[in-house]
Amino acid sequence: MTMKKILITAIAAITFFACNKSTDYTIIGTVAITEMEGSQVFLYKRVDGEQVRADSAIITNGTYTFSGSINAPVGINLLIGEGVEREGQYAFWVDMILEKGKINIITNGERFSKVSGTKNNELLQTFKDTSNNFSQRMMPLWTAIEEAQKAKNDELVQTLREEAMKIWNEKIAFDVEFIKNNINNIVGRSQLWMNIAGLPIEQMRDAISKATPATLKTQELERFVAHLETQEKTAVGQPFVDFRMQNLDGNEISLSDFAGKGKYVMIDFTATWCGPCIAEKPAMVETYKRFKDKGFEIISVWFDNDHERWVSVAKSLPWIHMSDLKGWKSEGAKLYGVNAIPHSVLIDPTGTIIARDLRGDDLEKKLVELMQ
Repeated sequence: MTMKKILITAIAAITFFACNKSTDYTIIGTVAITEMEGSQVFLYKRVDGEQVRADSAIITNGTYTFSGSINAPVGINLLIGEGVEREGQYAFWVDMILEKGKINIITNGERFSKVSGTKNNELLQTFKDTSNNFSQRMMPLWTAIEEAQKAKNDELVQTLREEAMKIWNEKIAFDVEFIKNNINNIVGRSQLWMNIAGLPIEQMRDAISKATPATLKTQELERFVAHLETQEKTAVGQPFVDFRMQNLDGNEISLSDFAGKGKYVMIDFTATWCGPCIAEKPAMVETYKRFKDKGFEIISVWFDNDHERWVSVAKSLPWIHMSDLKGWKSEGAKLYGVNAIPHSVLIDPTGTIIARDLRGDDLEKKLVELMQ
């Protein structure tokens, strides 16, 4: 065969396969929000535990599309309308399953978008509808709690909190049971980090208790089991795990410079870009002022990347600060299994961890109990 014929044959083969290449999935999104017209939609995939932007689209005439090929179903996220101003920063974060078929997403201004069209996404949407319903039931209770606090009606505050926590515990029980019963499919595994990674160890163990040997070898379960093991090393009753970072002056300091030295020390995992973290700081300042002379210290570990921003925010807070400026790759996050902030770890004067995730009034009540 001549070189010319070989070249013609090769071109023909390439053309044939290009023309016959199938599109495994199509995502069709509908956005019924005028302000989001022309804004971008980003598709994120998880690579080695990190969210990586893999594709993008533009909202045109209220719709956007993605299409492509895929070997097996995988959990992904969409960020719809990043940066659009509508009563402040406005965007929708949608978790879903990328799989073969036509996937429909409707975003109409409600808090949660609706995903349908394929088997796994239908199952995931059913789970989210039920789980989100618990949260919706709690919202008016939290509003009522704030009003009762302003009115200084402590008895009502306590009653409302107990009611809210009852609903919250129902939600957690539902989440754990659903994930346990679906741990061997992509839907159950996709919700591990979003819904239960911060729960007590016993509940996390229960959620993966039905995982088959094959499931335990998946990337999701290997990462989650490693997270569990880290949590167990830093659980209540365990000695604190030391680490070293820079303080605001650029000097290296260690957690062990303060923990286990005769004071109660709270590690405050936080970030300048974390709204709930910053919102908690005024109350923390008051708690710190009340207990600092009674043997209490706070060490904030900042999940930041920007040195100037970190220093400008942290310097106004009257306790110890440290950061390695690695964002979510912070050494503290790795060693203490922190996957959501704000988060705290309370260490007693001997260096033993005695509580995790104490926030607001719970922190103050704990300190009163310890120091009375």
